Amino acid sequence: MTLKRIANFGPDASRVLSYGCLIAAAVLFGCTGVLVKNVFKPPYSTLSLISLRAVVSLLVMLPIMVYRGLSDLRIDRTQFRALLGLGLWLLLVNVTFFCAINLVPVAEVIALQYTAPIVVLLVEILKKAQPMTLSAGAVVVACTLGIVLLSEVRSVGLGGKGTAGFLLGVASGISFAFYNLQGKYSSAIGLNARTTTFYSILFSVVPCLPFLPFLKIDFFVESWQTFFWLIVVSILGCGLPCLLLFKGLGGVSAFPATVVGVLEPVVAAICAYVVLHENLSLQQMAGGVVVVCAAVYAPRSVSRRYR
Repeated sequence: MTLKRIANFGPDASRVLSYGCLIAAAVLFGCTGVLVKNVFKPPYSTLSLISLRAVVSLLVMLPIMVYRGLSDLRIDRTQFRALLGLGLWLLLVNVTFFCAINLVPVAEVIALQYTAPIVVLLVEILKKAQPMTLSAGAVVVACTLGIVLLSEVRSVGLGGKGTAGFLLGVASGISFAFYNLQGKYSSAIGLNARTTTFYSILFSVVPCLPFLPFLKIDFFVESWQTFFWLIVVSILGCGLPCLLLFKGLGGVSAFPATVVGVLEPVVAAICAYVVLHENLSLQQMAGGVVVVCAAVYAPRSVSRRYR
């Protein structure tokens, strides 16, 4: 059954489809993060992987979009500005995150990045796109508590590198929030998920192209196995989940969509436990359950008028 035929069953079915796309995107992002850790061994540059992944995704998407017709590639001035902003927010998410993890523990940065639902909720309240309700507040609190438990953050070290890492982590969370908000806006002005995905990735990678000759990209093409996994990671960890994310944002508001996105580290923790045999403590399990409960309840926290 095609997506259009499912959507024809009515608005409720269309929302279920949208949430399904968002969940699938979170699962793919989480799983491919573990896949990267399993198949790519140092030394390699994280920035080079991000850039090459984006380039490969574009090369895979371009012939598909041309085959479907050039209409997906045509955008007007308003759409261009929206997509440029979306691409720059994506670039900022990646840059701030990976700069932060070089200064402070990864767990701390993850906890800060996934405070994004708080920012989204505040922005939507200010824009009168979402009322402040007790249920929405409860979802934000549960989501934040769950991610803190999951990442096992016990303290935040400030001073020197700690302060810089903390601020970069906060910036990553804010960038992630506005990335979702901009994705919702792109849908609102008539952009489909394919066009939004292609141009957002394009505009996020263009500023990185001048630096590619200085990055360690030989690592990813030194053998056919490594190059094969680069293609797999590019499709499953960049192009496809972004497409699903924007498809989902087309049917639901940014706040519950961002909360559902917090399932990504939960999926990553489970995959790391199963595939890499990493430890999964009771605290992390409890945090994962809390995040899942927040994601399940998130759609109910938005009144029908604002969905």
